[in-house]
Amino acid sequence: MSSAAGTLRLAGVVPEDLAHLEGHFPGHPIVPGFMQVDWALVQAAERLGVAAGVRAFEALKFPNPLGPGAPIELELALDVDQLRFRLGGGGQVFSSGKMRLDPALAGHEAVAEPHTLAAAAPLRIPHAGSMQLLECVVRHDAASTTSIARLSAGGPLCEADTGGSTCLAIELLGQGMAAHGGLAGQQEPAPRRGFLVAARRIALRTCRFRCGEQLWVRADHVRGELGMVAFRCALGSGEIPEDEVEAQQRALAFGSLGAFIEPAT
Repeated sequence: MSSAAGTLRLAGVVPEDLAHLEGHFPGHPIVPGFMQVDWALVQAAERLGVAAGVRAFEALKFPNPLGPGAPIELELALDVDQLRFRLGGGGQVFSSGKMRLDPALAGHEAVAEPHTLAAAAPLRIPHAGSMQLLECVVRHDAASTTSIARLSAGGPLCEADTGGSTCLAIELLGQGMAAHGGLAGQQEPAPRRGFLVAARRIALRTCRFRCGEQLWVRADHVRGELGMVAFRCALGSGEIPEDEVEAQQRALAFGSLGAFIEPAT
């Protein structure tokens, strides 16, 4: 970091044609939570001189959905190794939280030959197009679901030269939760939309994700069936972990997340 402290306030409008709205969700576009966090990081880098990686996302909250055309105000506060942000507008708060920064955080080694398994269950998540990051489910039971994910180069999420921001961990873990919920409600004609509302802490062991690299995402159900639900989630690369303990030991990102699941219509 080239600056030890600073504050910033910016105003703008969510673009109607924001690429991340397509497929998130079809017919009901909402700005992904990870994108709101990424906006904060990008502006902190450009205007406050933040050049460090993120060691952890803490106290993330997404109390209200953010749609296209909405006026927004972004507030940033940098204090040595901590960046706080708040994104609001129109009398509402859309997201807030803090990030622990670490200038020494490095990337991870790509797995040359990723592990493969036949899909154990159909993938049922409401995401579509470039915003569907999961490819298939490889393990599922009432307590846990493990899926395979891959970031495609050339889309809005991953640039061939620089890869994908670690903010994508938020979306990957969230889609892991969605995969579990979709299979739990597989008797319904379509998966219910779920909205990430909070993350107590998401710890990171890498500063960037690689385009084309195969990742696994494990979601362990903690509580809740309808309405508010909570999961412990982890994502990593290489061999599929055998259990939750191994998943956290080998994870590139892991943490506790909460979501709101829409009631059946």
